[in-house]
Amino acid sequence: MPDEGPGVAEALASSVLLIRRAGHLRANPGEIAFPGGRVERGETPLAAALREAEEEVALAPGAVDILGELPTVLAARRDVPIRPFVAVASCLPQLRANPDEVDCVMLVPLSELSAPGRYWQEHWGRADDPTRVMHFFDLGEDLIWGATARMLYELFVRMSAGRAGGQLEG
Repeated sequence: MPDEGPGVAEALASSVLLIRRAGHLRANPGEIAFPGGRVERGETPLAAALREAEEEVALAPGAVDILGELPTVLAARRDVPIRPFVAVASCLPQLRANPDEVDCVMLVPLSELSAPGRYWQEHWGRADDPTRVMHFFDLGEDLIWGATARMLYELFVRMSAGRAGGQLEG
């Protein structure tokens, strides 16, 4: 008899969808990231996020419910604004990596990201921002850092606030 653990919806709600960017890409090859990309002309940031998730991992826009938006994050190297959205799926979608953009798709439990020793932060100096805080999540063979780690950090902050009565901004 299989182990009785959390239901599929509970397991999905307690995991994040990440990708390993394809090794042949010009920008950030092999890095761990969220699905995402550029907003096309006439497209809203949310529509772009849903389109990119579908293009990169075959996540149908109708398979998720949008919970809200996290604060905008600036990519460290180019100061490109990234608008992260949080969504939840009620059932495990059929995910498939688009080899043009993604080497692999990962569902990472939040408990793994929040386990002791997995997270740390460093203070990095730049001429325009001498007190920049960099976040890191160690997954053993993979290191999550930069904008992706910042978004994960903000997600944990919002989830903690949600337990105290707060909500995601939307």
